[in-house]
Order: sequence, then structure tokens, then C-alpha cells
Amino acid sequence: TGSLEVGKRADIILMDPRQAHAVPVFNPLNYLAYSASHQDVCDVYVAGRQVVKDRVLTTVDLASVTSDVNALIPTIEATLTQAKTS
Repeated sequence: TGSLEVGKRADIILMDPRQAHAVPVFNPLNYLAYSASHQDVCDVYVAGRQVVKDRVLTTVDLASVTSDVNALIPTIEATLTQAKTS
């Protein structure tokens, strides 16, 4: 258990239950347990710092990360090919 108080660190996830798969929400706990999905997450705070705002990451440049990962494709393919022949 815990509490939300000024000066305390908190991790909070804000969900949007107005999505078609979730309505009507009769019981918020049942919604979270049985209907909620990653698509319902709209805002996330970690240690009081907002890291997702309106469903967009605020701490990671997703385009840059995607570009960096795509640049690794030849290396990954070569490693996998080498592992198959070993």
C-alpha cells in the first residue's frame, strides 16, 4: 500500500476506458483486470516524471531508436547466418 502525497515519488498510469472494447465500464477494477490493454494507456508518470503524454513517449526519440535498430540489421543477419553454419 502507499499514498500519493506532495514530495513522494509515484509511478502512475492513466488509462482511457472510453475505447470501444471497454465500454460500458460497470466496474473500473474489472475493466483494468479483464478489458484494459496497452492501447488504453494515455499518460505515464515514473517517480513523478511524465514519460508518456497523450500516448506519445516523451523521454525517447522513437524515430532515432528505430533508425539505429534498422542499421543493425546486417550485423544481426550475419550473426544469425554464422550461428546456423556453426
